[in-house]
Amino acid sequence: MGERFAARFDGRQVYFELQPAGGDAHGLTPEFEADAPGGRYEMLDIDRLAEQPTLVNGSLQQGPPRVHHIPRLAACSIEPQSLLVSAPVKAVLERFELPPGTAFYPVTLKPKNLATTTPFFVMVAEEDLLRKALRYDKVTFFCAADILAGNHPLRRRVPLAEQPTGLDDIWPIERALRDAARGQARSFAGIHPDRHLLSATWDVMTQWDDGSRRWVVNEFVKRAIEQVCDGHVDFRSLQALNIEIDPAAYAAKAAAYGARSYAPAELHVVRSARARAALAKRDRLLASDPPLARPADEPRDGFADVEDTLNVRFPARFKRYHQRRFGSRRAAFRLLDPAEMHRIEPDYVARHPEAYKGVVVAQNGHGDDLALLLKADSDHLLGTTFYACLHESGRIERKRAIPKA
Repeated sequence: MGERFAARFDGRQVYFELQPAGGDAHGLTPEFEADAPGGRYEMLDIDRLAEQPTLVNGSLQQGPPRVHHIPRLAACSIEPQSLLVSAPVKAVLERFELPPGTAFYPVTLKPKNLATTTPFFVMVAEEDLLRKALRYDKVTFFCAADILAGNHPLRRRVPLAEQPTGLDDIWPIERALRDAARGQARSFAGIHPDRHLLSATWDVMTQWDDGSRRWVVNEFVKRAIEQVCDGHVDFRSLQALNIEIDPAAYAAKAAAYGARSYAPAELHVVRSARARAALAKRDRLLASDPPLARPADEPRDGFADVEDTLNVRFPARFKRYHQRRFGSRRAAFRLLDPAEMHRIEPDYVARHPEAYKGVVVAQNGHGDDLALLLKADSDHLLGTTFYACLHESGRIERKRAIPKA
């Protein structure tokens, strides 16, 4: 059966969508965005990329800090079609036939609590090359629309009465069809060719499909990247697009690329000194955290029970602040009763080891917490700075110092 299957597809041309790995063993992989002044979001264009901008962790991430060969970029963080790649991946891609104008811009990658000596680059290429290289005289375009039949939408593909002769014709035709579909209980799903017969022979291409930017690679690029950084990238089959280049050119690529092999590449990543210290402290306390003895002559206040339970001590400044502000409804965060206070959730600690033994002291009612962290030089005494634990991103951010009495 296997030989019959292989014979049926002998000489086929195979293409895939290349995208950063969305998840790994820890969950959602880290994303990166431009480091803008004041923490503001910044859109990067070609001019800014030429200045070697710094990229830092965005808000979406699960698990501990880490770096992949092809990290995720925050949605629409760079104006042209772009892909963030490590130097080993760049070296692989440059051995293949890339579209004219493809460029690699060096960037400074600064992941939180990590440092990497592996260079990173933003790869930029012209958008929608798949349709720009299309042989319009050799394909037939169809209109795809969801038509409501009762309560069930039906997808219909109808050949266009007016066939586009180039990319400039596609937008007006789509616009007219979309306008016609309004108010007719149906949704317009775009126009698509029956196959993508291309005049170009690039190994890497781009596609624009209903607002989505995609990177398209052939099987030879896929195999090379998997050898260099397996597990750091996802591939999705694009066989439904029926992408074809000149058969002789594809056969020549198979002969030229088939004998190539690539060694796995290591990313040189180390934790910062501060992160290493916080991690060592967390591991030490996990192994042994004997109870802190309370002096016999020390009076027991309203925090004594939770201090003994969590094996921490609250600073006097916070206790005075709590006494003044407890019950206030004007603040964004509601202070908890000492009996309600608890440890920071483990998911936060996985990304921020310095948060181990931190205590949640206030909540905003929408899933975010306000917490106190251990002082760097103490295993029990909490500091005098409020930190926000943000549930949507899993990040912990410094808010402000506890006001003095």
